[in-house]
Parts: sequence; structure tokens; C-alpha cells
Amino acid sequence: MNTECAKCSETLTNNEDTLICNVCKSTVHFYCTGISETNFKKLSKSNKSKFVCCDCKITESSVTKMEQQPKTTKMETKIEELIRSVEFMGKQFDVFNNKVDSMLSEIKVLKIENEKISNVNKYLSSEVSSLKLKIDNIEQFNLNKYIDITGIPQTTNENCSEIVKQIGLKTNTTINVIEAKRIYISNSKNSIIVAKLETTEMKRTLIRNSKISKLSANNILSSWSNEMKVYVNERLTKDRRTLFGQARRTGKDKQFKFIWVNNGDILMKKDESSKTIRISIQQDLEKV
Repeated sequence: MNTECAKCSETLTNNEDTLICNVCKSTVHFYCTGISETNFKKLSKSNKSKFVCCDCKITESSVTKMEQQPKTTKMETKIEELIRSVEFMGKQFDVFNNKVDSMLSEIKVLKIENEKISNVNKYLSSEVSSLKLKIDNIEQFNLNKYIDITGIPQTTNENCSEIVKQIGLKTNTTINVIEAKRIYISNSKNSIIVAKLETTEMKRTLIRNSKISKLSANNILSSWSNEMKVYVNERLTKDRRTLFGQARRTGKDKQFKFIWVNNGDILMKKDESSKTIRISIQQDLEKV
């Protein structure tokens, strides 16, 4: 038996004034449990043996309440947790949807801006192409009295103006040479003589007569080879020479019989009965 009261911790001197907890077996004064002396004296031995202290009553009450809880409580708790999770995910999904909608709106705006920029670029590209063509036409106009002569061997201390005059004599063409010089073709060891004549008509006549005469180098100087053919052609701008080369390749691939230059214009003709096609830009060749 315990020697101290579990409630007041005083020494137990009279066993008849005590009660023993049926659960934890602790001993307490009856008056420490809140029982009056009168009620204590009315208690039978059987009731005293069933005594349970306040602490154990509280514990038993909690256990009893838990045991008395419906079996569905755990399920309801899980359902509530699931509902909260679904609500949380729903909110997160709404946030995600809002972000996606915002991004789609931004993409739409960017797409519109990109289309505007693309249209501006197309316009500017068209304007640049138009300006380049105008500049090329001006440059070509400035070359309307110039000719290119190929097939003439280069000699020491040569006089290019005299060579051009000799070509005029051999083709029965009256010409006045303003200037003449030899230049080298880019990325090639070949060279040509470029000459400026007094008038455009002299240029046209010399080109026409040289084609009829079919000159060779030895017609100009007897010591030169007769196998070297001499050609007189219109002087073209760099861009127009490139375009003419492309036109000749295209014409060869598509079996065009005539490809020539007239007063700076590049012309093509499938055969004698076909319509003459004027080539001004690269896109014209794509339509051939």
C-alpha cells in the first residue's frame, strides 16, 4: 500500500479514510477526491473496490469517446482531405490557366507585330530592289558608248586605242575612239579591251559589222593567230553581266535559240517564231 496520498502527497495515517484506484492502484484520501465524509461512509466495500481516480476517469473518458466515434469518421476525414486537395489543385489549375491565357495573348500580340515587321521587310526589300535596278539602269546608260573587245592578245607597250581603230578599219566602220584600255576579268587570267566611242550609233554599227566580218586576231596583226576569234560586244554593268551569264545558262538548259544584248537590254527568244522576252531581274528568268 502507498504511504502517501496521490493527490495531496501527505502521509497516509488512517487506512479507513482512503480509497484505492481500480485502474492505476494509487491511494488517495477520500476527501481529496471531492467525496464528502457522509457519502464516503455510505459507500459499500463493492463500490469502494470500483473506485477510479479523476486522472484515470479522464483517460477512460477520452478512450471511450474515441471508441464511441462512428467508424465513418476516418473515411470522412480522408474525404475532407481529398476535397481540400482537389480544391487546392483546382486553384493551382486556375492559376495555370490564367498564365496560359496571358501567354497566348502575348503570343498573339507578338504574331501581329511579327506580321507587321514582315510586311515592312517585304516592302523595304522591294524598295531596295527597285532602287538597285534604277541605279543599274543609270550606270548602264553611262556605258551606252562603251564596248568590250575579247580575243586580242596582250603585247608589250600596246596601244589599245590604235587596236580599236584597226578593228574599225577591218570592219569598214567609221569610228572615233575617245579612250581605250585593257582590263582583267575578275578571278581570271583573261583580259579584255574596253573602249569608249564618240557616239552610241558608232558602237552599234561596230558591233553589227564585227559580227558580219567574223574577225580573227591575225586580221588585226598578221603575227597573231587566226584561231583567236575577236568579239565586240556592248559594255554591261557588273550586275547586268552576271544576269546575262545566268540568262545564257538558263537559255541553254531550256533550249533557247537566241540570247543577246541590245542597248543594254538582255533579250531571249526560243526560236524565230517565238516572242522576245526581256530579262531585267532574276525573277524574270524564273518565269522563263
